[in-house]
Amino acid sequence: MALAPTSSGGESLIAEVEMNAGVDQAATTVRATVVQASSLFYDTLGTLGSCRFAHSTRCCYKAEKLIAEAAGYGSQLVLFPEVFIGGYPHGSTFGLVVGNRTAKGKEDFRKYHAAAIDVPGPEVSRLAALAGKYKVFLVIGVVERAGYTLYNTVLTFDPLGKYLGKHRKVMPTALERVFWGFGDGSTIPVYDTPFGKIGALICWENRMPLLRTAMYAKGVEIYCAPTVDFTASWQASMTHIALEGGCFVLSANQFSRRKNYPPPPEYTFGGLEEEPSPESVVCSGGSVIISPSGTVLAGPNYEGEALLTADLDLGEIVRAKFDFDVVGHYSRPEQASAPTLMALVTSGSGAGPVIAEVEMNGGSDPSATTVRATVVQASTIFYDTPATLEKAERLIEEAAGYGSQLVVFPEAFIGGYPRGSTFGFGISVSIGNPKDKGKEAFRRYHAAAIDVPGPEVTRLAAMAGKYKVFLVMGVIEREGYTLYCSVLFFDPLGRYLGKHRKLMPTALERIIWGFGDGSTIPVYDTPLGKIGALICWENRMPLLRTALYGKGIEIYCAPTADSRPVWQASMTHIALEGGCFVLSANQFCRRKDYPPPPEYEFAGLGEEPSADTVVCPGGSVIISPSGEVLAGPNYDGEALITADLDLAEIVRAKFDFDVVGHYARPEVLSLVVNDKPQLPVSFTSAAEKTPAAKSDSNAKSY
Repeated sequence: MALAPTSSGGESLIAEVEMNAGVDQAATTVRATVVQASSLFYDTLGTLGSCRFAHSTRCCYKAEKLIAEAAGYGSQLVLFPEVFIGGYPHGSTFGLVVGNRTAKGKEDFRKYHAAAIDVPGPEVSRLAALAGKYKVFLVIGVVERAGYTLYNTVLTFDPLGKYLGKHRKVMPTALERVFWGFGDGSTIPVYDTPFGKIGALICWENRMPLLRTAMYAKGVEIYCAPTVDFTASWQASMTHIALEGGCFVLSANQFSRRKNYPPPPEYTFGGLEEEPSPESVVCSGGSVIISPSGTVLAGPNYEGEALLTADLDLGEIVRAKFDFDVVGHYSRPEQASAPTLMALVTSGSGAGPVIAEVEMNGGSDPSATTVRATVVQASTIFYDTPATLEKAERLIEEAAGYGSQLVVFPEAFIGGYPRGSTFGFGISVSIGNPKDKGKEAFRRYHAAAIDVPGPEVTRLAAMAGKYKVFLVMGVIEREGYTLYCSVLFFDPLGRYLGKHRKLMPTALERIIWGFGDGSTIPVYDTPLGKIGALICWENRMPLLRTALYGKGIEIYCAPTADSRPVWQASMTHIALEGGCFVLSANQFCRRKDYPPPPEYEFAGLGEEPSADTVVCPGGSVIISPSGEVLAGPNYDGEALITADLDLAEIVRAKFDFDVVGHYARPEVLSLVVNDKPQLPVSFTSAAEKTPAAKSDSNAKSY
């Protein structure tokens, strides 16, 4: 999937910054600092650097002092928190209750408006001078005043002392919408600098997948995320974005105590049972710098005001893109594009509604508010599909015995994930010269795959009916001589509902698996909730996830083969982004679960692993819409991981963030999904159809 943003006013998508001094044009390493410090609330001149007010004396020139200190460390890029100039009004309600406004609230807004800055204006000139004086790229959060409207804005300056431009927060969160205006698509810049392409999104905007994709499409390499979110789940989102975008992520937050705000009654904190003490921490920071591989380079810091500094090796960006380039080789522009900020528009295929409704006459309670779900962590019996089906039934029976209503299996459980195999295209083989042994390995793998529909599908449907469960099963699907990594869906009445084919295989998977299309991205409206699935690294494709969000997904299944700890960060981020339960199932495999050498060899390990060597340690997990881990992750062995899903949590989560609802901006960015089957051969006669056209004809249609 790829993004096709439009530029406004005829300007280029990427603003090129011409630099003639102060930087190394051939730089491959950038030293960056994120500032974790508090504003001086209602005192912009004191925060910025002028002793106009007596109470600002102790922190005069605060911004300048911090920039000077960072420059003293050799930093070339300095990022400040969200609304550092102007302040974040933690705890303030501006006197608002629904249908009523108080005089004090209006006076609070007058003072907040007075603390904001005009862009351009004298404060902007001052910031530009600071960037030039200390020879740094400066990215700083401000409250921007445009007449009587305020915006949450990020300003960017270069080392020559030039103001480059701004980004206005496109979607304020909750009560922020009362006192901040809404930005639009004209202020989503990425600056092409000698240090890399630099851009910024603000706080929970970073959960908007289409807005992030706009940044990726503009080539962002150093992704700045000023914020006021200090929760642990914020770290998961930052890690996910680094992996998804293949970019460095720099997140700066304030560290504030009650004493950093005016005293009561001038400023009161709403929603608390009692006024906090002066030393009470009201924003605990969590600023962090993360590499494109998901490695934390600095932070997170929750201890106090600090400067967090790291050296960014720009070569890491290219290394990361080898595996995953979300708007490059891992995109499917023929399946989806997002021209201009945020609603899903799906083209009709003439084959029924976007959401397939599953009519249930038994086996489930239509009024259920809690669903018991199990993710299966177990190994395939490789090259032995009948034995794997027997194992699957034992596991389904055990899960049903726990009262589970939904059972999710790992990626490619039926047919197997060929971990370690090169299919003749391996380390010792040059491009264009596959070995005959690889072709024989593929023949055997092809034989272990299943036809859809076919006898194995009928058997799986019978299992779902026998044990009265919704079943989500990862399989290797065989269609003629092409294989697909697919997920099949079954209901408790023993019916096959349909499938999802992996849209974008990863790396060497593309040698052995075909590519799915937009016709198999189903979400099933069941008595348990709306259920759908994406497979492994498809879950890093923000447009594909948005397609599922647009279909109302509530129980998001993520069968995978990724057992790395950073996978947990992506799963947490998706739960928060989509406001849905996330169920991720992975295999737990030892070397002995695969055929012995020389029949099956593991490449790239230096030596053949012993029989008990763990080659995939699992990590299966269940996460709630709030980002809470309900079960797992498990790295200890084969297991059934079960949790009760309180469906009311979905509504509670959507109150804050509904990515295709009240947190969408369809007038700025929208997504179009091509959900028509893409056939290599088609015939005008109804009597003559390709196998591809007939392959899923036995699936239940709604």
